[in-house]
Amino acid sequence: MDLTVIAPWLLNPSSPYTQLSLDYANRFRKPFQLNLKMPHKSLKTFQESSFFIKKSIDKWSENKGQLVVCDPSGLSMKSENFSSWIQKQQTAGIKSLGFIIGGADGVPSSVYGSGNNAFNEKPLVLSFSQMTFAHELALVILLEQLFRCQCIINHHPYHKGKPSSFSKTFNIT
Repeated sequence: MDLTVIAPWLLNPSSPYTQLSLDYANRFRKPFQLNLKMPHKSLKTFQESSFFIKKSIDKWSENKGQLVVCDPSGLSMKSENFSSWIQKQQTAGIKSLGFIIGGADGVPSSVYGSGNNAFNEKPLVLSFSQMTFAHELALVILLEQLFRCQCIINHHPYHKGKPSSFSKTFNIT
């Protein structure tokens, strides 16, 4: 399954959030494939950010997948339920999930009403918490939860807190 994350900001190479994001991004294994869609230059305004998100969704929607908007006002789930939801998407024939994390000004309101998926449904609005997080931290949280879902689906012990077997399985030193 293709997992595409659309985020309208540049990663700061010296940020610890970037290091964590890249660490989780490198952990994905088949059948999951992670794609990060980020701009090549800094976006200064909400209009530029909105245009980037819309353009990225339009290109991604060719995959006819399910769109997910990360927003504090959305649905809150346990990791196990999120994993079950992803499995249900796979069973339904969805081959791509697109996740949007807004920048400092959030996600354009037009995204919430768009039916950019195989069944022309509105996106799932998903909340990590009612609290507000820095968008770079939200990316880390999303990538960790997607990786956790992969581990739950594959019955890997990472979800149950056994990092030593994780290190052996993925050759992490």
